[in-house]
Amino acid sequence: MNRRTEVENQIKALSDASWLFPSQAAVYQELLPFLGGLHRVVNLYGLQGVGKTFLVHILCKENRVEYVSSPDLIRPADRPLVIDNAPFQRTAVRGMRNQMRRFDLQQVILVTRLSLIHISEPTRLGMISYA
Repeated sequence: MNRRTEVENQIKALSDASWLFPSQAAVYQELLPFLGGLHRVVNLYGLQGVGKTFLVHILCKENRVEYVSSPDLIRPADRPLVIDNAPFQRTAVRGMRNQMRRFDLQQVILVTRLSLIHISEPTRLGMISYA
């Protein structure tokens, strides 16, 4: 294991919700009611480096969600499933509903990265929910 991976693993082990920046903490507070609620899909989006994956790792550590790093790794889950590196395009997000049915997933949090092309106004971290 290289030094960078060791440091990242130490950060993950020590981190909790108190480590979140204000914009991350706001999204964290918005996500909590979603867990176990009526919405089936939430898209957590933002530019690379704003803390989307860090936020969901904290949710995993709290045993609120389960995590996969790619849509190719979707699997059955007892808790809401976080799917990192999900496609941003709305049609692709809709297409993931078939996989949700296939694996009988009740709730999914998609983590999508925006490129500068997708941004019409400055953004740090955001959330869109789909029924």
